[in-house]
Amino acid sequence: QPVKPDRKAEKAPETVLEVRGLSRRNVLHDLSFSLRKGEILGVAGLVGAGRTEMARAIFGADPIDAGDILIRGREVRIAGPHQAVKHGIGYLSEDRKHFGCLLDMDVKTNVG
Repeated sequence: QPVKPDRKAEKAPETVLEVRGLSRRNVLHDLSFSLRKGEILGVAGLVGAGRTEMARAIFGADPIDAGDILIRGREVRIAGPHQAVKHGIGYLSEDRKHFGCLLDMDVKTNVG
């Protein structure tokens, strides 16, 4: 008689973000990855390797020429940062003084 396991098999965590074939002329070439719930994606590379461009393209701050972005298995079209935010995607620039702060506005506005 076969032995039955005491506990149920664990399911793989849900894929929350999947990028397939993301391309932008002279910047990104066929970039693909998937990110499961609970994972943290680290991106490293030399200056000019495309890290910032990748993040900006996923966030909708820069246009893409080809590729698909899926959130929880559903394909989405992100035409701008406002749509990315609606889908739960945030972006924090590496140059926060230049791109992340509204220097002519007060601290309360910048914190928000």
